[in-house]
Amino acid sequence: MAATGGQHIEVIRRPWRFAKEQGFAPQVGDHVTLDSFYENGEFEIACITDLTNGQTVYLRDETGHPLWASGGH
Repeated sequence: MAATGGQHIEVIRRPWRFAKEQGFAPQVGDHVTLDSFYENGEFEIACITDLTNGQTVYLRDETGHPLWASGGH
């Protein structure tokens, strides 16, 4: 994904697998937003919204705990 300002952000490994398992399937050219935070110096994504189709997938709960570790929503 290319962020505003040209910075690339990759959603990979378990967070991306979990998003896909939840049915999240953006297409090339879709606009997405990320709700994210830093934890112990690491960039973490809490949820992704595809602005093109309105789909949102949550990756972490309100405390930052990964949803894939607790069986999801």
